[in-house]
Amino acid sequence: SRPAVARERPRSSLAQIRGSLAMAEEAAPAPGAEAGEHRSVEVARDMLSRHLVTAVFSGLEPGREPMLRVFPPRPPKEWAKFEVVEVHEFEKPGEYGDKVEAGGNFAFIPDEAAPEIQSAFKLLAPGDRVRLAWRHDYVTMESTAPDGKTGTSKSPQRPVTLLEKL
Repeated sequence: SRPAVARERPRSSLAQIRGSLAMAEEAAPAPGAEAGEHRSVEVARDMLSRHLVTAVFSGLEPGREPMLRVFPPRPPKEWAKFEVVEVHEFEKPGEYGDKVEAGGNFAFIPDEAAPEIQSAFKLLAPGDRVRLAWRHDYVTMESTAPDGKTGTSKSPQRPVTLLEKL
């Protein structure tokens, strides 16, 4: 003789609807987010170093984004490259942070810079001397996915704070 097996009763259509509604509520977007939208909010920014230099604009160079191991491959971004000629100010309040010396390089993506930096950048030609300032920050972001789950990420950022043609 076979042992008795407990069988699940089939769910009524009303029970199925209630279960579907409960799952939909759990997957609802976070308050203030549109359905299917991924939201990120900066929660902390720590300055690791601050720089003010005189530099020479070397020109635009394609980035190495296509080398990332992601699919689909990302197109290269245009990086503005500068050679540091003289360091006027350097502050590194903690253990971490970039140190750039004369002869070193700095690069940033003009399209991702503040509007006033983008405007100043449009006036540059390779070989121009500039006064350039930037910070090396460590930024903490909290994000909310479309399903309502939250996560935290931390990464460095190097925002340009001054770009003047000399």
